Amino acid sequence: MQQLHEDQGVRDHKWCTQYLGPETHVRVNGLRPGRTYAIRVRVQLVCDDPEVELATPPPSPICTTSTTPTPPQAPAAPGLSSRQRNALKFKWCDPDETGGRPILEWVLQVAGPGVSEDPQGLHTVYRGADTSFLLKRLACGTRYTARVKAISCIGESPWSPTCSVSTPAAVPAAPLAPVVVERDASSVTLTWHAPHNNGSDLTGYLLELDDGGGDGFRFLYTGLALSHRAASLVSGAVHRFRLRAENGVGHSVWSPVLEVGTAATTPGEPEGLARLGARLTSVSLVWKAPASDGGCPVSGYSVELRPACKAAARTRPDSFAPVTECSGPSCTLTSLSPGCRYLVRVAARNEVGRGPTCVALAVATEAHVPEPPGPVSLVERSTEGGLSLAWAAPPHDGGSGITGYRLELVFAGWQEAAEGRQPAQGSEVLACDSSSAVVQALEPGALFTARVCALNAHGSSPHSAPVTLETAPGRPAAPDRPRLLRASGADLTIGWSAPYGRGGGVRSFQLRIAPAAACLRPESLPGEPPRCSAQAYSGPATSCTVPDLQPATPYRAWVAGENAAGKGEWSAPLECRTQPVGPSPPQALAVEPVGCRGAALSWAPPALDNGSPVLGYALQAGPAARRAGWRQVHVSDAAGGSCVARVTGLDPGQEWVFRARAWNEAGEGPWSEVVTLALPPDVPDAPAGPTFSGRTGTSVRVQWEAPAHDGGSAITAYVLEAWRRDGLAGAWTAVYSGPATAAKVADLPPDTEVAFRLRACSAAGASAAGSVAAVVTGPPPPPPPPRVAAVDDGGGVLRVSWEDGQEAAEPSTATNSAGPPPCTGHEVEVRPGKGRPVRLPGAAAAASARVPGLPIGVPLTVRVRRVGGREAGHGAWSVPVRCVVESAGAAEPAPAEAAPAPAGVGEPEAVVPRRRRAGPGAASGTALRVGATGPVAKARPRKATMLSGVARAAGLREADLATAGWALAIAALLLSALGLWSRSD
Repeated sequence: MQQLHEDQGVRDHKWCTQYLGPETHVRVNGLRPGRTYAIRVRVQLVCDDPEVELATPPPSPICTTSTTPTPPQAPAAPGLSSRQRNALKFKWCDPDETGGRPILEWVLQVAGPGVSEDPQGLHTVYRGADTSFLLKRLACGTRYTARVKAISCIGESPWSPTCSVSTPAAVPAAPLAPVVVERDASSVTLTWHAPHNNGSDLTGYLLELDDGGGDGFRFLYTGLALSHRAASLVSGAVHRFRLRAENGVGHSVWSPVLEVGTAATTPGEPEGLARLGARLTSVSLVWKAPASDGGCPVSGYSVELRPACKAAARTRPDSFAPVTECSGPSCTLTSLSPGCRYLVRVAARNEVGRGPTCVALAVATEAHVPEPPGPVSLVERSTEGGLSLAWAAPPHDGGSGITGYRLELVFAGWQEAAEGRQPAQGSEVLACDSSSAVVQALEPGALFTARVCALNAHGSSPHSAPVTLETAPGRPAAPDRPRLLRASGADLTIGWSAPYGRGGGVRSFQLRIAPAAACLRPESLPGEPPRCSAQAYSGPATSCTVPDLQPATPYRAWVAGENAAGKGEWSAPLECRTQPVGPSPPQALAVEPVGCRGAALSWAPPALDNGSPVLGYALQAGPAARRAGWRQVHVSDAAGGSCVARVTGLDPGQEWVFRARAWNEAGEGPWSEVVTLALPPDVPDAPAGPTFSGRTGTSVRVQWEAPAHDGGSAITAYVLEAWRRDGLAGAWTAVYSGPATAAKVADLPPDTEVAFRLRACSAAGASAAGSVAAVVTGPPPPPPPPRVAAVDDGGGVLRVSWEDGQEAAEPSTATNSAGPPPCTGHEVEVRPGKGRPVRLPGAAAAASARVPGLPIGVPLTVRVRRVGGREAGHGAWSVPVRCVVESAGAAEPAPAEAAPAPAGVGEPEAVVPRRRRAGPGAASGTALRVGATGPVAKARPRKATMLSGVARAAGLREADLATAGWALAIAALLLSALGLWSRSD
């Protein structure tokens, strides 16, 4: 295949193989649209034999075909052919693929200032067949973006990529004339807009001014700001302004000229302000007109006044304020304060307004006497009747300096009433150089009225407001001699009266006390407490109790008052004495044990009898475990001088504490320190007589209580002794020894009186025997039933029979026996193999019983025993018999073979076996009550016996009772299989 061109035919060397293979058709890709192609097919023979040479057949005839034309592809980005200051020439070329048809038209779009309103939007600037275009009227130094697309007869190509080019930079454009924003009589504020920079950033502006003085335009401002304020201009004149811009290329031409005229202004400040004269309340002033009237004649003047001292400021505001208006350059200010300083300034005015004020002038009125000083105030008071006073200087000295003060003090009375005090008379006047004074030697605690006046060269001021002052209180006078209110052995209650406080009152008192013997020492000063005295009280009360004194001892006491000025003089001493009290505790208390229940004590007499001889002693003892349980154990008389005692009746084995005290006529003294003694333990007390329960024919249960006292040592065991009337008179036998307080005594003869007594044992030994208590044993148990037989009834039922007569029972050998008790019932026991036995209690009159539900083919052991009455208990088991239930059907009755009797069978039991509850599922533990003709099911023997009695009392027949019994027995077996019933072992 080869492409055919319009001006060329088929060329042999242009053929290109497009496919080689066995197929007879093929799809050729990668062809150019809108092109004509020549096609031929050549057959290629293939032979596997290399020796054979095949001739190449000629190709097929040539056929031509054309592809479908398409729109042209996107051309390349346009390029820049040339550029000028405000023009750009673009050029472009055909795309690589025209789509098989010639390009008929080109479209050029450009974006940038001066081309489109949107700088980012592209605008069509050329449409035609040329491949270049010159774009004119562009901005200098500006970047432009261009793109192009081709159009054929088939359609339009996509847009080419964009290209960015810039025009060369130039000097800025001429700015517009400045605009006036604000103006006044001496300044103009101008603003302007930035011109186009023509591709180069602006570097500044130059603003020039022509003020009409004939010198033309002169420099006014340069910089990048877009506004400027031209100050210091001539008022009422016309001013001309022009502006130009500058960039990196050069500067622009001048803007149009702006002409601005300033308005008229206020006049200037007056000149030559001076004072003509001054009086007490007025000042006369004069000045000259201002140098400039601001373009309008001066119409008048405004005078302003400001206080220049504190006195002047009290009547006027502390700032410049207008006080008068005048038309000429002079005036007189009135209503001023005498001797005060002021600041005055003047301003001129015209039709435009009020001009600036001149420099202020200081003026003053004539001087006068001072104003009154401030009230007298107390700075400090001394205890010697002195006052330190001060007062404030006059607010205004009248314009002349203060030369001194005159202080006046007049007596006004006393601070507190006091007998014998006479009022002071007269007054005192003091001359002072300053605003303070110290007045001495005034009466303490007195009231004075004070006032002061100020002096200057013109005279004396009015007096200040009077004030009342108090002199400092003096120290209190000495109180009267204290008095004794109450005396005891260890304290004294002393009272006193308040002395004269010398103007300050008495707010507290001090009481000192010392033994009278200490007051005779040389260091003691007359009228003063000795150095060894102790302060017993300090406070506002007029009495106090002094504790912790020695009994029967003489003392001296002094009292002094105290106020804000200090402590006053001491009173005359009070002679007093404490009362005698009980003696001090005995000394050297000692104790030794005497046996297990006694103690020997000894002590020494007290160290102090506290003013009265010792008359006797008392001893107390108590358990160390509880100190509150003291009891008096001994009282003795001290007349014989004996200091020993013996105490008995103490509990052994405990720790005891002892204490002693002495007494005299004044009373009992304190207890001595406690001494401790540990007594050895003793044997316990004998226990009380025992009590009895659970009596049978061969046993009894004995209970007792612990003795009241264990002798100080814990009881470790009890010994129970028994004595019986069976020919062993006087022979006590120990039947129990242990720590329990109950025991069961077995192997006793029936119907026999048995006596019991107890001993308690501890680590100290055994106690004496306690009281004796006796009990009679019950009747003997019934003998075992003879000739027990077991027969298989079929259906898993075993019939057990025995002889019911009690004639075979052995007679009782007891001395008080009334014969064997009647039999109240029977108990049948069937044990399957080694399993748990089944016990069936029955009625007293029954001689047989049927046991249902037994396993087939399992060896069974059967035995029977009687249940005795009158606390006789159960009898012995019969000789056991062995048998086997062969089948579930009825069987021929056959006597069971008796098994040999085990050892001990037939002997009475000493203890009745306890009943235990069967565990869940223990069906063999279910008890059945057996009647005369059949079993009656019941869980407990006593309830079953009661059921049989009720049935008989109701007159039921044997058949009815038997039928009910079988039904209850089957129900009991089912319930026992569920573990809900209990049995008796």
